[in-house]
Amino acid sequence: MAVFKNWAETQSVWELFKDNAELYFGDSKDVSLAWNGSVLEILPVADDTGYVAIGNGALNMDLVSYGTTGANYVQVDAGLNYLSLVNFGLYAPNLATSAAQAGIIYYTAGDNILRISK
Repeated sequence: MAVFKNWAETQSVWELFKDNAELYFGDSKDVSLAWNGSVLEILPVADDTGYVAIGNGALNMDLVSYGTTGANYVQVDAGLNYLSLVNFGLYAPNLATSAAQAGIIYYTAGDNILRISK
């Protein structure tokens, strides 16, 4: 059974935060979460500090982002260890024109189909 520490106490089933309201985490407001009406921002107090983790290596979740329909999506599957682009193209405008120059290596064996390296 999980034990939870440092949870905020709420007095209702849900809370409403209007546009441009910010939530802060950490003793020094280390991270903020804000919605401005069209963009959800997660910002650190200092540039290039920390990261957003989904899961911890033992307890993990998949991540799915949908395109214009439910048939178009990008999925990171934690259980199967793969990245899936379903009805999505791979667009990398800053890569060189030659696959060899860009560091793109194609595989046909095993589960590796495409690897991009610098």
